[in-house]
Amino acid sequence: MSINRRHFVSFLVGTPAYLILSGCGYPTPINPPLYERDVSPLQLSEEARLHARDLPGGDGLRTEPVQNTHSMEPVIWGGDYLVIAGKRNRTYESLKAGEIILYQADWRPAKSAPVCHRLVKKDKDGWILSGDNAERSEPQWRVNEGNYIGVVVAIYRLKKRA
Repeated sequence: MSINRRHFVSFLVGTPAYLILSGCGYPTPINPPLYERDVSPLQLSEEARLHARDLPGGDGLRTEPVQNTHSMEPVIWGGDYLVIAGKRNRTYESLKAGEIILYQADWRPAKSAPVCHRLVKKDKDGWILSGDNAERSEPQWRVNEGNYIGVVVAIYRLKKRA
C-alpha cells in the first residue's frame, strides 16, 4: 500500500507538512544539517569533501553532487552536495524511518547515479522509500543491504543559486 501524503496536506494550508504526515503513517523527517555558503560551485564541492574528511570515521565518508530531479525538494535541491556516511559508518541495521539515504536503484540503468530518498517503513523485503516531493511512497521498490550506500549526514548548498 502506498502512502498518499498530498491528500492529507491539501486542505491544511500553512501547517507544516511533517506535523500532519507523522500522524498518518509517514515518519517524522530526520534532516541532516544544512550549510549554506557564498562561494563558487567548485569551492562548495571542496568544503563538502573536507567536511567528510574531518568527521569521525572520515575515511568512510564521501560526497555526492545532487542532480536536478526535484524529488527531495524542499530539503535537498539540485546542485547541493551531500556528505554521506557509508556502510562502514552507518550500517543497514542502524537505519531509522525518516532518515535520508543514498542507494543504487535497481530500476535504473547499472551505471546511473545513486538515488537519494527518505526511508518510510521497513518490511520483510527491505525499506520503502519516498522522495519528499512525491505524492506517494514507492512500495514497488526496496532498499536492502545490497543496494544501500549510506546516510546523508550533511547538505552543502550555494547561497546564490545560478
